[in-house]
Amino acid sequence: MCLSSIQSTNLYAEETTDKPHWKKACQVSGEGNEICQTSYGQYILFNEENLWVSRIGIAVLNDSVMRMFVYGPLGVLLAEGVNTKIDDLPVVSMDYVYCINLYGCQAILEIDNTTVNNLKNGNEIIIEFLKPTGETLTANVSLAGFTKAFNSN
Repeated sequence: MCLSSIQSTNLYAEETTDKPHWKKACQVSGEGNEICQTSYGQYILFNEENLWVSRIGIAVLNDSVMRMFVYGPLGVLLAEGVNTKIDDLPVVSMDYVYCINLYGCQAILEIDNTTVNNLKNGNEIIIEFLKPTGETLTANVSLAGFTKAFNSN
């Protein structure tokens, strides 16, 4: 089962405008594969407009294949992808894979345990999208609660 095709609404994290809220949800597919997602949803304020960065998170298939995903807001340049940065670590670029209705467009990056450990030990992940105007739309996501959610059963 392809991790990029997960669209079941029961896996989406709850959005919040105040405190970071990381949430983990798992399900078993019809093929017997277990898919767990640890994700966070939030709004960001840009030019007095609340834009929903629908989710950022980690999807794990059968405790082995791991991918980081970001659902970007509508109205960003897809060809430019998404840039992410954990604390002072180097910027990592992610390519958009597809767009779905109001959820926006999803960028995916295959990751390993090093990235997961960086998230567990980090303070924040910075996500940057490029608008057609050339302006950068930045979301700073606190990693408080990530480790607890990721390690939960």
